Amino acid sequence: MGKKLQISNAQRVEAVMALLTRGESASAIARRFKISEGSLYRLKDEFSSGQERAR
Repeated sequence: MGKKLQISNAQRVEAVMALLTRGESASAIARRFKISEGSLYRLKDEFSSGQERAR
């Protein structure tokens, strides 16, 4: 099992929203938040599945 991400929940939301709404690349966003691209995409998937459950 990997390490726990060391970013806050607010930063997680900010990173996912940047990925979904801005023209910025995933690699640039991941670098800015000091996480891997894989972690960023996993956060996006978790965020998306959470949105579906909220409906």
